[in-house]
Amino acid sequence: MTVIVGYIIILASVIGGFILAGGHVASLIQPTEVIMIGGAAAGAFVVTNTGKVIKATLGALPTVFKGSKFTKALYLELLSLLYDILAKVRKEGLMSIESDVESPEQSPIFSKYPMIVSDHHAMEFMTDYLRIMVGGNLNAFEIENLMDVEIETHHHEGEAPAQAVARLGDGLPAFGIVAAVMGVVHTMESVGLPPAELGKLDIKLEVDADGKTGITVTADNKNTLDLLQRDSRGLERALADAGLKADSGSLSFNLRSDGQERNQEQAQAALNYKQSIPEEEPLALDLLNRSYVVNLAEGLDIKI
Repeated sequence: MTVIVGYIIILASVIGGFILAGGHVASLIQPTEVIMIGGAAAGAFVVTNTGKVIKATLGALPTVFKGSKFTKALYLELLSLLYDILAKVRKEGLMSIESDVESPEQSPIFSKYPMIVSDHHAMEFMTDYLRIMVGGNLNAFEIENLMDVEIETHHHEGEAPAQAVARLGDGLPAFGIVAAVMGVVHTMESVGLPPAELGKLDIKLEVDADGKTGITVTADNKNTLDLLQRDSRGLERALADAGLKADSGSLSFNLRSDGQERNQEQAQAALNYKQSIPEEEPLALDLLNRSYVVNLAEGLDIKI
């Protein structure tokens, strides 16, 4: 229950802050972006994971809405069970627990602890090694080594779903940027001129260390540039709908004739900003060095 309450608080805080900042909730409803980002993420998840991991992840999803099963009561039951077993071994000998280990469901000792009996992993682990101890085929050091190896293997398999979801989460920002670029391309389609009259058109999308987005549009045709400048509001909305920080200062429009001089100024500004970032912030430098270019001269060319 507390997990669900936590999710409600997160959603209320994020959406509430968005509304207080003047945002409109309707602008967050973007089914096409959900299809693009969600579909790409689902495909990447299937490609990068084995069938066993995919099945385990799907099976673990319902547990996200539940609390941890490892409670104080469970630990007390486990300690009490181990005490009863070892006490019987001390009083009656190791062979006295053979029937309990072979049929734990019918054992009077195990039946007193239903929480442990319902956990098949814990039951298999305990009964297997108690069976080895009763058989007397291995010494204590060999049994300890086997237990350590099995525990490590179990932990590795148990962490596989979480690691798969974590890797998927690391890739979601890239899918979001691709969707944003597609949104910009779609906005460009609203310009009412055929490609032959538009001329060559380059769009450069950059995301800085703070997540703020900048777009540089370079056109050969002055009429094309004027049309794009008049439709700059549409570009800003496309970026905002994609979840990127954008404002009126995020857009820059250049003509090809003076583009070289402007590019030199922008390169120098980027270099100065990069030098101002401390070396201990590699993530900021990595984001600064990323650029996303769309070339609309003859079709679509996206470089990431």
